[in-house]
Amino acid sequence: MRRPVAALPVHLLLDIDHTLVHPICRHVGGDSSVTTGCSGAPLLSASAWARWPLNHVGGRTTRVQLRPHVVPFLSHVLLHSLLDTSEAQVHVSLYTRQSAAYCAAIARQVLLPALAQHSGRSLDTLLGRDVFHGLYGGEHCVRGEFEAMHWVSPPPGFPAEGRLVESQPLAAAESREWRKTIFVSPSPLTTLLIDDRCANFRATELCSGHGVLVPSYYAGAEKSAADDCFRVPPSNTLCGAIGPNDDGRGGDMSSARAMLGRVDVADVVVRLLDVVEAFVHCCHAHRRTIEEIRDGSAGTSTAHERAPSATLRATAMPRPPIDSALSNFNFFDRSPLYQRQWNAFHADREHLLRSYFTS
Repeated sequence: MRRPVAALPVHLLLDIDHTLVHPICRHVGGDSSVTTGCSGAPLLSASAWARWPLNHVGGRTTRVQLRPHVVPFLSHVLLHSLLDTSEAQVHVSLYTRQSAAYCAAIARQVLLPALAQHSGRSLDTLLGRDVFHGLYGGEHCVRGEFEAMHWVSPPPGFPAEGRLVESQPLAAAESREWRKTIFVSPSPLTTLLIDDRCANFRATELCSGHGVLVPSYYAGAEKSAADDCFRVPPSNTLCGAIGPNDDGRGGDMSSARAMLGRVDVADVVVRLLDVVEAFVHCCHAHRRTIEEIRDGSAGTSTAHERAPSATLRATAMPRPPIDSALSNFNFFDRSPLYQRQWNAFHADREHLLRSYFTS
């Protein structure tokens, strides 16, 4: 798809353990002699399970089992760029609470080889490209006050369509729990964190639409064979333009399923791709506004606030105007389509998210 020279970057931050893979660990004495080779079980179908060897530190050998449909999902987004639009370009990074070495090993020894096998492309070619935009380990987690969102307008509630959840007090005490943050991304306003643990989300980020909670994946768990959270539809031929009533503006996307507002159809299951597509569409439709807010925040914040790093682990989390920019552009308020898809996707996990959405 043809894009402007400087397309709006949209970043997906993907958790690893129990989101993309199930880690299977065993300890061995001394340095492991296991090769870092990348051979795994053949990916016979989009939903087939595959176990891959992983060796990232001496004395610890790990095998990981890929979640069904993860590889086709990554191929859809990374190799074929089917979420990119004329205004937005999607990037994918890995983000784990474990070490940076583990994150890099998952990318180079598991995901890239699996992508090469699935797509028929050369592994050397993928290893030579910056397929993943960033690889973030636990040194990029932050902690501090678990603050409630200070809304510019009333919060949407959860699921925010015709009813509010029961009021649950949110503890304002300082939290010692390490959390992930969209501020590791070079463009946090257009970044979406995808994780299987509520504890990894910051309240301000989740409540403004920058987080997606996926069901945890455990190999061999009941119904895991039917796990289709990451499922990509067999064709990308559903066509049409985004209706002006979806987000108040027109637009175009290479993948058109989100344009249909599928969640309005009672018998359609909303999957992760539907939510991500709606997020990208919102970025596409509101590019000018996002850039104005982004540029305004960059002009008034400090370098420390703009680029949280390992130093933030011992300090408070980013403060306004950075966090206030998130409430100035709340994805739930800006995009009815994204709100519907997000709510439908999280319907079975509403009880896990209630405390984040209390006023």
